Amino acid sequence: MHRRVFAACGVAMAVAVAVAAPAPPASAATPTTLKAMPVAGLERGAPAATQDVIPYDLSDCPSHTLCLWDYSRYQGNLYQFPLSRFGYNTWYYVGNSANDKATSLYSNRGYCTLIAKDSPPRTPNIVYLGPGEALNNLRYYNWPDGSIMNNSISAFALLNYCP
Repeated sequence: MHRRVFAACGVAMAVAVAVAAPAPPASAATPTTLKAMPVAGLERGAPAATQDVIPYDLSDCPSHTLCLWDYSRYQGNLYQFPLSRFGYNTWYYVGNSANDKATSLYSNRGYCTLIAKDSPPRTPNIVYLGPGEALNNLRYYNWPDGSIMNNSISAFALLNYCP
């Protein structure tokens, strides 16, 4: 059975994504703005199971960084999205090299992170990651529309809060 991760939904999210939906960025350095969302407008599901997380290469992910790997259990090519390069509360395209390739991820951050199936992001396929959340095999997780998350992340936003 597939598990759902922190699904972000609600009218506030739909409004924020509608505002942040220009043409897809040409590179990972071209952001679109994510409007701050009221905490009351977000829903958070049960925390993802962490007993199956085996930290083989989590140490390769620096602090304040979202990391994506090509393979399960944090193996393969590593794609890093550090706060020092990507600002808060802004949607970014992961770039052509990382697009639709992630099978495991680690949000090595003190605040929440949003990931999206599409760039620009569209509801309902936007998911919250809690601080320090690690998912070692995305084939066991679903987007809110029911599709499998494996090899389908296209955008992210590093937030400066958690709802």
